[in-house]
Amino acid sequence: MSEDIIVYISAGGQSTRLYPLTLDLTKAWLDIGNKTPLLLALRQIADKIPNLDIFILLQGFLNNTFIPIELRDGSTIGNGARVNYVHFYDPRKPYEERIRDGGSGEGFINFLETSEKIIGNRLILVMNVDNLANFNPIDMANFHSRVHKGPGVTIGVTYWGDRPNISQFGAVKFGEDGRVIEFREKSPEPASPYINTGIVMFSPGVVENLRGKSLELKDLGGQVLPWLIRQGVSVYAYGQKGEINDWVDFGTIRAYLQTNGNVLLGRYPWFDYEGYEELEDGKLIHKNSIEKVMDAMKNGLLVLEGDVLIGSNLALYGNDRIVIRDAVIGHNVKLGDGSKILGCSEQDNLYPAVLLDASNVFNTVVESAIVGYSSSVVGNGRTSTLGPYSVVGNDVTLSGVNLGQGVRVAPIQHAQQILETGRYDLYYSDGKIVYFTERKKSNSNN
Repeated sequence: MSEDIIVYISAGGQSTRLYPLTLDLTKAWLDIGNKTPLLLALRQIADKIPNLDIFILLQGFLNNTFIPIELRDGSTIGNGARVNYVHFYDPRKPYEERIRDGGSGEGFINFLETSEKIIGNRLILVMNVDNLANFNPIDMANFHSRVHKGPGVTIGVTYWGDRPNISQFGAVKFGEDGRVIEFREKSPEPASPYINTGIVMFSPGVVENLRGKSLELKDLGGQVLPWLIRQGVSVYAYGQKGEINDWVDFGTIRAYLQTNGNVLLGRYPWFDYEGYEELEDGKLIHKNSIEKVMDAMKNGLLVLEGDVLIGSNLALYGNDRIVIRDAVIGHNVKLGDGSKILGCSEQDNLYPAVLLDASNVFNTVVESAIVGYSSSVVGNGRTSTLGPYSVVGNDVTLSGVNLGQGVRVAPIQHAQQILETGRYDLYYSDGKIVYFTERKKSNSNN
């Protein structure tokens, strides 16, 4: 059975809830705990399936110009895995629309139609890039083959209970035998306490039910799955007995911070801390930074508190003490001038401060906030502050700022893109930088 599975990943999509981090970077590449989460998920699957064929869809060009080195082929995934990057669009679309990301359903249907010979008789395991879980793909494939007498679909589910945020996910209602009766995507009235994990297995024959529907069924969860159920296709739920566990979704800023916090707390058995050494309880330092960290602590220039993860090539500047507490510090980060990088806890959840790769922070207090890739925040005669859940986007330079809770910052050229989502309000711009906040009520579900 293991040789009869391929993996399909949709790495497109605008990921508007994660703006500004995903304005020019797909969420597939957004690091969690200094690791590419998609790489960790694929390693978990490839470990059980040798010579795995992986197809990663880049639909649209606008936010897919960068591909991490470790995902450019299958060598870092291991066990003979092969990575294929594909770009499919419906030829009926005008050229100017092809450069933008289409829906997940549109890309998947085009993949099925144009890759029938490549797929052959193999099952197709579809995964979202902002969901991670601990599960056995071979067990799921065996379940799929057992319950379906012909072409069918198996939706991976996990129990979500009555948690208030269940309306953010697709809820699945199924009978005692596991057959799916109803699927509601992001509904205020969920169909059941079980949610779609974004892990779905398709028989190759389902292409006959979907042929020619790519412009009609644009969203995989919201349209493709409900449509197949209405068409009478065999659809079953897998995971009602707990087969899918440690599931995590990091598709919002708060969820992204919480997921990083769970990495710090060691809550994910699948997470790979390779390259890090434990300096003391709860403090993991990359082997290329540990000597520098130890010297700075010995000289009183650095204090580490709580749970901390520090990447490679950390650079420290100035003679004022730097404090890092409950934080994820990326690779090639520069810190100085008495900066304080602080996370916070709410009930059982940890929301750390996150500094992504190549960011620079000087004379700044960062409180459960995010500083994007290659961005700089410095004081200018006074200490800069980044309040809880504020986000500095990628390639941004700020000086002498005081960002309140939830404020987000991006380069001015993205202003129209931000406004088009209908999710945010812009309230200030200095001609180079735009400041915006999320609307309290939004109908956008991207």
